[in-house]
Amino acid sequence: MGSTGGGAHVAPAFRQRACLALEAPLSVALTVEDTSSCVQVEALRRDLDLRVDPSLTGVAVTVRVALDMATLAVASGGELLWERSLPMPPEDCPFSAALIAASVERGLSEIPAASWDATETAAPLPWFDIAAGVSLGLSPSEPRLTGWGRVGIPVSEPISATFAVRADAFGTTDLADATVRTHVASAPLGLGVDLRPLRLQAEVAPGIAVARGRGFDEDRSGVAPHLSVIAAVEGPRRGPLWARAEVEVPVLLVIWEDEGIGPSAREAPVRVGLSVGVGNGPKSR
Repeated sequence: MGSTGGGAHVAPAFRQRACLALEAPLSVALTVEDTSSCVQVEALRRDLDLRVDPSLTGVAVTVRVALDMATLAVASGGELLWERSLPMPPEDCPFSAALIAASVERGLSEIPAASWDATETAAPLPWFDIAAGVSLGLSPSEPRLTGWGRVGIPVSEPISATFAVRADAFGTTDLADATVRTHVASAPLGLGVDLRPLRLQAEVAPGIAVARGRGFDEDRSGVAPHLSVIAAVEGPRRGPLWARAEVEVPVLLVIWEDEGIGPSAREAPVRVGLSVGVGNGPKSR
């Protein structure tokens, strides 16, 4: 490298500005401002490719050469991480690419508390919700209390897959002079799109329906498979609180009858519901 005065080398001046945890992987962006043509840009680009770990993320390198001095700056997302002044007299120009690349490599290694390894980028975490509400059928109304807990797994921003355990209970249907009380247990599987402040959710809910007669000559219980599809709108969230409006269409309908000879009724072909819940919900990356 070049020298001044009695031949003593001048140590590069290092000035750290910030420490950022970088995220989405980006290629190194290089900008060179050099009116003296001291820096061989393509050679510098090759040296940076060799010296800078390809897993590093969000790196933008700027080199400015003027008055036998090179100023190096590394930024991410428009935020300056550090800059360094490096003596660059004419006799060092043939080695400028290697000198600058080595300086950038050293500077990156000296930034504490920064995650430069793309493999260590924080992955989106699963989220959890619980909710309770009511649902009504559109003839017969057969109101039910609903409650469920679910786990959301981020798939690709802004989409999450959801896995839930749900109970729809105490639905009451009149059948002549008697009544039937129905409970449905299901495990809805869904996909949701987070459109902040709202979330659109679609679910398929396989499960079982359990019915219990009251007021018949002989009260009995019955179990049948149940399947429905659900479309819902959720939000907006206020801290951990959120609300949900849904439309449910049973695919396998529950049929209530008195031994096949008395009056019968079918589960409503469409149900609407309203719920309120609490949970950490999906997070933006």
